[in-house]
Amino acid sequence: MSNNLVFFIESDESLRSSLFKQINNVWKPPHLFQFRLDVDAGYDSENQHFNVASIIRNSLGQVCGAKALLIRDLSWVLAAELLALHCGMKFCLAIGISNVCIFSYSSEAVRLALNPDEEFGPAGVIALDVNFLLLDISFISIKHIYRSANCVAHFLARITLDVSLNFQWPS
Repeated sequence: MSNNLVFFIESDESLRSSLFKQINNVWKPPHLFQFRLDVDAGYDSENQHFNVASIIRNSLGQVCGAKALLIRDLSWVLAAELLALHCGMKFCLAIGISNVCIFSYSSEAVRLALNPDEEFGPAGVIALDVNFLLLDISFISIKHIYRSANCVAHFLARITLDVSLNFQWPS
């Protein structure tokens, strides 16, 4: 890439934002000897239920584990997205995975997980617990990702919500 093109990209905010979205829009495996945790929550507005889902993959993209959990009588999206992070991280620890990059569709949940003192309501309690779990996991990063790069976790949350199913593999 020529220096002129680099300068143009760095100085043009809209182009830089567009390129970032394109890069962040595609699922990528983690580095060698690392794992990737994708989490998401699906919502059934008719019954006010959420299903949180997590999927763990290795650097080859192979699924090492998946979990979905139905949460009844909850109607707060942010709480569900934080619970998705919480459940996914607990699942990683339960199956012995700690070297993990964590991705969530919810930028607000990611922000609160890293800064739990910014929220004082019920979401703050969950965010604080997620933040404490980060101390137990040798996490590499926790980031927001676009749904198109997190579609398997989203699909898992939606499909298990449709059949009111809890599952874990490996169990």
